This record gives sequence, C-alpha cells and structure tokens, in this order.
Amino acid sequence: MADNLTIGVESTKYYPHYTSDGDQYFGFARELFDLFGKKYNHQISYRVLPVERLYSSFLQGDVDLKYPDNPLWRKDLKQNIAITYSSPVASYTDGLMVMPDKLSIHDPNQLKIISTFLGFTAFEYESYQKRGLEINYNPSIIGALEQSLIGRVDGTYLNIDVARYHLANTFKNPNGLVFNRNLPFTHSQYHLSTTKRVDIIKQFNRFLSESQPEIIQLKAKFGIFED
Repeated sequence: MADNLTIGVESTKYYPHYTSDGDQYFGFARELFDLFGKKYNHQISYRVLPVERLYSSFLQGDVDLKYPDNPLWRKDLKQNIAITYSSPVASYTDGLMVMPDKLSIHDPNQLKIISTFLGFTAFEYESYQKRGLEINYNPSIIGALEQSLIGRVDGTYLNIDVARYHLANTFKNPNGLVFNRNLPFTHSQYHLSTTKRVDIIKQFNRFLSESQPEIIQLKAKFGIFED
C-alpha cells in the first residue's frame, strides 16, 4: 500500500553516506530511500535536522522514521520507548586516519593529540584522555583532516568512507592519510528506525533482502566499503 512517509535525517555533512544543503538531502542514503519509495510507490520526504533536534523529533513521533540509527546510540534518551530497527543498511568503520609514517603506532598511549569534528564522539579514545591524550574537536571534517595532513595532530578519528572521500576529492591526496587498523576503532551498522511504523520497517527489510544487486551498485557508486 502506497504511503506518505517522513524520514528524519541528520544535517551532518557526512558524504558519501549522506549530507545536506538547507532542506535538501543527498548521498547514498537519499538514493537508497528513493529507490525503496519507488519500488513501493511511497512518497518520501526528508526532514533535515541537527542531531539533538532529530532525536527529540523522532522520540516525540513527529517523523515516521529516523536514519541513521543504532540500538547502542543514546540509550539515555531511549529508555522506556519501544523502537524498532531495520536490518543493517550499511556497515561503517570509525577509526584513526594517520600519515603513512605513523602506521607503526600500535599503542594508543603513544598518541599525544588527535582530532575529530565537533559533534562526533571518539568513543574508543575517551578513556585515554585520563592518561594525557588530547582530543581536538574541529568545527569541520575538512579542518580535522587537515590537522593530520599538516602534522599538527597524530591522527584524525573519523568514518573511514567519509575520510577517504575528502582525501580524494577535497584534498586531491587519496594516500595522504591511511586507516591504522592496529589502533582502536569501531565497526558497526547504520539502521532505519521507527517508534510507530513497524509495518514499514518490515517492508524495508524485504526491500533490503530483495534488492541486493541495486544496493551493491549504489554502494560502489558512492564509495562505501565494508572495511
């Protein structure tokens, strides 16, 4: 049955996964949900909001669905609220991007200062702050990466797909920074979630299962890899 659906999405500049310009939403997620809507004749609109406002809007039921989401995120806000999550939409890896000569670093205690961007949480490194590690929160992803490229910090903690996109397209230096797998990183999944449209989540799960060839093509188009 065709429906009008509103998906609450982040205003975070997180291309190739997703990004926004005002009320316009772009990237892999947009094309994936548009494909889903086309297959089931849904009219999908996107409500672009800052992360905290998005959580409030979602938990109050002002949007039908939220993306991205994960059962482990913001458990403090989700207590006593029934949330249904889809099957994984895309895997992601958040890790430390370093200059090639820093790939030999295997111990986080060897790091003095790292960067990330404001609004992002370097979960894997917060405990090391007590041991002297400094985390620099830059207002932008590009600024955070630039700090590593010029050697001002030991590495930049970021989504690997996002970092690789900017290294290749913004800095024209695809090998300027590399992912150090020997240091702590997070590997998990993005999900679509809802507090009220369980029927749509079930339909979306079927779409994910039945549309793998198209989804694989979309991931390749946007440079989203299963690290």
